Amino acid sequence: MSIRLLVKFAVKDGMADTFVGIMRGAVAEILAAPGCEAVEVLQGEAQPNLVVLSETWESREIHDRYAAQMAEAGSMEKLAVFLDGAPETEFFLVR
Repeated sequence: MSIRLLVKFAVKDGMADTFVGIMRGAVAEILAAPGCEAVEVLQGEAQPNLVVLSETWESREIHDRYAAQMAEAGSMEKLAVFLDGAPETEFFLVR
């Protein structure tokens, strides 16, 4: 059964367009990861500083291995300059 991960980013004022561009640029790389089924970048219509990364994975374990690799590479630290707080994550079962 697949899982869906939603990562909510509160982006600092004036940085949303740049942040969305970075996220859109990362989509192909994430999709190339084994077990990744889909990736979307969403931006709040009423709250443009809210950006959500929606990822679908074959399993939580596969995602967690990928996330550990990204953490080792320092990916989240590079994004921190754009953010107004820590990202919020939530997993869902795809039924």
